[in-house]
Amino acid sequence: MSEQNEISVTLQTPEEVRKVVAKSHGKSSSKAEGLLSLTDFFTLLFEMLRIDCPDVVIVPSFPKYLKPDTPEFKGTMDNPTEKFRRTITYEVKRREPATMGGNKQPFGTGVKSYTPKFRETVGNVDGTQTQIFGQLFDNLLEFKTWTLTSVEAEELVTWFEQYLRDRRIFFRNLGLHEILFWVRGEEKEVPILDNGLEQRTLTFYVRTEELSIVQEGVLKDLEVQLGIRAI
Repeated sequence: MSEQNEISVTLQTPEEVRKVVAKSHGKSSSKAEGLLSLTDFFTLLFEMLRIDCPDVVIVPSFPKYLKPDTPEFKGTMDNPTEKFRRTITYEVKRREPATMGGNKQPFGTGVKSYTPKFRETVGNVDGTQTQIFGQLFDNLLEFKTWTLTSVEAEELVTWFEQYLRDRRIFFRNLGLHEILFWVRGEEKEVPILDNGLEQRTLTFYVRTEELSIVQEGVLKDLEVQLGIRAI
């Protein structure tokens, strides 16, 4: 079985995809419900493409079947028409705390969100409380498309760019703070992986919110344990 077919699938249906963004980190009454972290965004995108375009694989950079001189690459390319599937790889090229206040510009100047800010306290069924903190991040995500022919390359990169741009409001409604097209990269004669495949590059900006969950009593228990060990 090729590595392309071994990618783990955690969600099975469109309804389960929707549950990714409906989650509230275990607290259904939380105002933080539905906020997308960077990990949530990649998970959601993986599942969306699995449903909308099942013949395309999306994976972190770079799977072994794209790397020359690996058994996985050789095993795939000995019969690429049958074994190779069009691939989109992704990686984070830049990530930093977002600007706070009214400045919504990507990577804007001003006071940065360097530390998580308190969002709310949620009551638990056992009578304890959970504090939720949020921190905004600006991210530049680089996507690379990999195909067998240049015609396929142009078709896939054009389609994927449009796919993300058309779903900006969709992503925002599901808890992503922002997603914007940033740039399409220059096509290089020798790609980053000299594997004979056609490669194209897109960069998108996304603003995410990472949540920190503090359970009442957990830190106190830890302090007690550390205190005991320190004696």
